[in-house]
Amino acid sequence: MYLYTIIKHLNKIKVMKNLKLLSLSLLLSLSLSFSGCLKEKVWPYPCLGKCINNITIDQMVSPNNYIDENGFYHIEWVGLKYFTIQNDMSKLIPEYYINGVPLVGVGYDSDTWLLFDEITFHVPIYNMFGNTNTWDQPISVGNDTITLDNIAQNHAPLNIVGYQINKSVCYTCPVPTFGTSTRYSYKGRKMVYLRESMVGDTLMVVVDSWWNIDLGDSFHQEDILNIVVD
Repeated sequence: MYLYTIIKHLNKIKVMKNLKLLSLSLLLSLSLSFSGCLKEKVWPYPCLGKCINNITIDQMVSPNNYIDENGFYHIEWVGLKYFTIQNDMSKLIPEYYINGVPLVGVGYDSDTWLLFDEITFHVPIYNMFGNTNTWDQPISVGNDTITLDNIAQNHAPLNIVGYQINKSVCYTCPVPTFGTSTRYSYKGRKMVYLRESMVGDTLMVVVDSWWNIDLGDSFHQEDILNIVVD
C-alpha cells in the first residue's frame, strides 16, 4: 500500500512535468507564429513624382546670369557682395510631413575660402549736445576709422557659403559635418559671399538636396555648380 502510494505520487509528478513541457512548447510555437506574421514596414518612395530640385541663381540679385554651352553659370559683378541660389524641390507624399512641415533639406559647400588680413570700418561720431533732425535723431559730427589687424591669426578662414572650421569642429566624429544648410522648405534660398577680387575666377558650389531627412525612404540629389564671375 505504501509502495503503491509512492508510485502514484511519482506518476502524478511526471504528468505535471509533461503538461508543463507541453504548455511551454505551445507557447513557443505561438510566439514563433506571431513573429512570423510581423512584417518589416516598407517605406514608400518619398516624392509625389520624380524627386528633382531645379536650382537657379536669382535674377533679381544677379541680373542676366546664364548657363553657357559647357554648363557653367555666369554672373556679373554689379557691386553686391553676394549672389543667391534658389531651390525648387519636388513635393513629398503625406507620409513625410510632420505637423504640416515637409522633411526636406539642402546642404551647401564650396571650394572657395576667404582669409582676411585686416578689416577697416567707419563708425559715426555724435556730440551729446549736437543737433538732431526732424525725427529727433542725432546728426553725426564725423566718422572714426577703426582697423583690425592680424585677423588671420585669430580667426579661421571663411567659406563663401558661410561657415568656418574652428576648434569646436569634431574631427573624430564618425561623420564630421561641414557646410551650411536650409531645411523644411521646398523653395529654400542661400546667399553666397562675393567680392570684386573674384572677377575672372570660377567658384564651385556643391548643393546636396535631400527628400525626407527623418525615418523612412529618402532620396538624394547632388549638383555641382561651376560659377564664373564676369
